[in-house]
Amino acid sequence: MRFIKILILILSVIFVTNCSDSTASDPQTDFFIEKFVEGGKSEEDAKCLVFAMKKSMPEDLWNNYYDLIVMQESEEDMDTEELGALMEVGFAALAYVMAASEECGVELG
Repeated sequence: MRFIKILILILSVIFVTNCSDSTASDPQTDFFIEKFVEGGKSEEDAKCLVFAMKKSMPEDLWNNYYDLIVMQESEEDMDTEELGALMEVGFAALAYVMAASEECGVELG
């Protein structure tokens, strides 16, 4: 009987951790949600887009895409090499952004 209780407890913990929204307190996701809301999307649509993007994008691309958006906000001048690298990241991320848009039924623009 004790074994069954321990097994149920372990399975409950696994279920709760897998079903919880562990990305909610991530500063990068919060940043992207804020940007979509500023762009006129509802918070629900923004969350759907961001979570779908993060789920589908490779982690290194996600981090580089975040850096790209942050750098776009800065007023610093970029040299041609930096600009080229950022464009590559932007084009690579575009497919994931469009897929997230389609998945969530949210029109971008």
